[in-house]
Amino acid sequence: MTSAMLRMRVTLGKGIAWLLALLPATISVAPILWIVVTSFKTFIQTQAIPPVWPSFTDVDNYVSQFSGSNSALGPLLRSLVVATVTMVITIVVAVPAAYSLARYRIVRKQDVQFWIISSRMMPLISGVIPLAALLQAVRLYDTVPGLIIVYVGVNLSFAV
Repeated sequence: MTSAMLRMRVTLGKGIAWLLALLPATISVAPILWIVVTSFKTFIQTQAIPPVWPSFTDVDNYVSQFSGSNSALGPLLRSLVVATVTMVITIVVAVPAAYSLARYRIVRKQDVQFWIISSRMMPLISGVIPLAALLQAVRLYDTVPGLIIVYVGVNLSFAV
């Protein structure tokens, strides 16, 4: 076997490897691309057979989502606030807790670590009804602070 044939076989092998790697990537990205393209279409264009290519200069769908009395901007900002506050509280509480568990000798340290791990294994749905009852009792049901408390409680065991 000559060196030219060997080089061609290696190049062909690399090409096939790239194609095999690109196939799942394309399959993964295609639905996201479809959603973005469809977001620029009117309702009539989304129902057209065969599918039509939209005019990307038409941003009426986005304007209607972020203007008027039924704007999505308020809930979007509320979600941003909840996520940011949850992240900050979780990090502020979890970092010292993780450091102390890793660095210091604590009485019943393994029990605390087991409790943290076992709380990860609990199905979250099993705590929904008691949690909802508790939040209603303290009048935090359907409020932003109540949502933040629940998210911090769920995420804390993963952060520690």
